[in-house]
Amino acid sequence: MIKRRIAEEGNFRYHLKCAKQGITHLSFADDLFLFSAADPNSVQVLKDSLDEFGRCSGLWPNKDKSNIYFGNVAPADKSLIHSILEFNVGSLPVRYLGVPLISSRLWVNDCRPLIQKVRDKIESWENKWLNYAGRVQLDTSVLLSLQVYWSSIFLLPISVTKQIEKLIRSFIWSGRDVAKGKAKVAWKDVCLPKQEGGLGLKSLRCWNKALMSYHVWNIVSDKSSLWLQGVVPRLSDELDRVVWISRQGRQKAFSVNQVWDDLRATAPIVEWCGLIWYSKSIPKHCFTLWLAIRNRLLTQDRLKSWQIQDRVACSFCDSVPDSVPHLLFECVFCSQILLEFQRRGYLLLYQGKWDNFIHNSAASWRGKSVHVLINKLVLAAVVFHIWQERNRRLFQQKRKHVWQIIAEIVDDIRRKLQGLLVVNSLRVREELSRWDVFIERPSIQN
Repeated sequence: MIKRRIAEEGNFRYHLKCAKQGITHLSFADDLFLFSAADPNSVQVLKDSLDEFGRCSGLWPNKDKSNIYFGNVAPADKSLIHSILEFNVGSLPVRYLGVPLISSRLWVNDCRPLIQKVRDKIESWENKWLNYAGRVQLDTSVLLSLQVYWSSIFLLPISVTKQIEKLIRSFIWSGRDVAKGKAKVAWKDVCLPKQEGGLGLKSLRCWNKALMSYHVWNIVSDKSSLWLQGVVPRLSDELDRVVWISRQGRQKAFSVNQVWDDLRATAPIVEWCGLIWYSKSIPKHCFTLWLAIRNRLLTQDRLKSWQIQDRVACSFCDSVPDSVPHLLFECVFCSQILLEFQRRGYLLLYQGKWDNFIHNSAASWRGKSVHVLINKLVLAAVVFHIWQERNRRLFQQKRKHVWQIIAEIVDDIRRKLQGLLVVNSLRVREELSRWDVFIERPSIQN
């Protein structure tokens, strides 16, 4: 109690002194690194500075909590420096601000805490009932962000990025179980932007390089930097300028996102992006539609191409092996669902090819009208619910009547429409009333 009281009175006198001198803001650092050349004279200057700071502020280094770290220093110099500072001798690596501080390159063992952090986060989630879209959202917002801090400081070993991507990839396709063979789409395609047919996730290796480029850019673009002086010959400030050239050969403003866009793998723009990814979509429906358009649903025609000997047939009509076109347009049972929504004025007519249907739908459903939105919602909902019923019949031996499936589709779309903010116009009210969604008619002002 005596020591604590003396310390409190000392801090009070120190703050009172600062107030009299007109100082209004004080900043204290719990962890402070001071760097010095490994010779006694430089270390003595450092020690004198600490002593001077202590006499002025009343704040003295705690010898029991302070350490000296040496890098390539002779034993005799170590002993002399230790006698000057009288701090404990520490050893690298040491964790500082959540990352290892080392004097050599980063090794895999140094990154174990990062890998374990990602694994612990996955195991802590109750993801049994999460669908694919929910797991992708968690990956984007949580798992990929865990490594950003490390990636912005170190160039991570390739094996580390591969291990983290393996955990993320397994989580998307199989939840907690790390298993091979369950990925429906190659990781390089998943990491493409949505307009190029992917899910918009980032390749960790490419993103790591883009983040590290920020430090390189700061060094080469700062003419007063000690790193730059004596390395690059300079003519004048007017003639010497650092610019970023994109992969198209154009001069661009430097940013991490620009570097990532120039380093990442690319693919042609897909015309069907707008059919799937839009702000008012139902994510789980759209993810199934994305798999269907990419022909990555595990339909029986794909199993047959893998030379599986067991007889396979559509779980609805029991005639031929199912496929995406068969389930949506050719099967007698499923075609009733499409005909019902076509009778209501939605969906295009099928003209013999699934690719043509998607092409025509993408070309026809443009803009932001409510009718276009409902068409997109209906298409995704029909694909999702037919696929769910197919799996239910195939693996659970449970069946629903066609009108039950239609009712579920209508309920999903109605609930989505009920939560939308729309323009209160006559056309919008008429469109929504067909789904039993009503908004108040605007009152007439006198």
